[in-house]
Amino acid sequence: DKRRLKADAPGCRPFAGDRTVLERPPEQLSQAEDSVRPGLHIPQAGEHTVVWWDPTALRLDVAPGFGLRQEDILAPEPADRAAEGIARHQQWQTERTRVIANGQSPAFRVVSPTEGIEDPPELRPMRVESVMTAAGRAGGHRFGTLVHAILRDLDLRGTPAQIASLAQLHGGLLKAPREESEAAATAVAAAWEHPLLERARAAANCHRELPIHLRLEDGRLLEGVIDLAFLEQDRWVVVDFKSDVRNSAGYERQLQWYLYALARLTGREAVGHLLHV
Repeated sequence: DKRRLKADAPGCRPFAGDRTVLERPPEQLSQAEDSVRPGLHIPQAGEHTVVWWDPTALRLDVAPGFGLRQEDILAPEPADRAAEGIARHQQWQTERTRVIANGQSPAFRVVSPTEGIEDPPELRPMRVESVMTAAGRAGGHRFGTLVHAILRDLDLRGTPAQIASLAQLHGGLLKAPREESEAAATAVAAAWEHPLLERARAAANCHRELPIHLRLEDGRLLEGVIDLAFLEQDRWVVVDFKSDVRNSAGYERQLQWYLYALARLTGREAVGHLLHV
């Protein structure tokens, strides 16, 4: 059997053993040794050689040595120090659980006057007016966005030329057809001639796109943006522009929240105008 033929391996100490399997099953102990003998072997194919090691030449089951520093670190601690460490770890776990639970709870429950909120605790005077110029004009979400973008960016004393320029700009950004942009410009021009806008221009204190934040009694945070608000005879006049009349009740509720919040935040009374453009 060529597995039992071997020669001394160059560079290795002579192997005294005659097997490469250190432990055999008990039922095989009485049988003749048939493992490869330790030493240099020449395979049947190829010019390379293979050395099979003698396991009896190895020092097995030697205790690992990590050095004095590691031994000191890993040395058993006194019972009182171990108990203190365990208690501190448990305290850390408890605090970690508490912090994670708090982090999962929102610090603010933000609500918007435009999204399914109930009526405000107090209702204030408001009027619904309209300057719509054509019954069959463009409509829909994009048209409303276009109208509000022009109203937002237009100077309070804006000219028809400025309105047309903004309509062309925002119409291009929204990929609106030319007819829709022109209809939006016409609607904004009609709104800009309304008496409410004349009163706003005459007011000493006037705000456009006014952000509001009000903490409600139940802890919620009301957040919204008022289109136009100006002071007149020591009370706020709030104007909310709308480009359609399909959700009149929701629009009126939104305006009432604006009036309620502005009155609470400033201590002045407020009246509202819902202006359909």
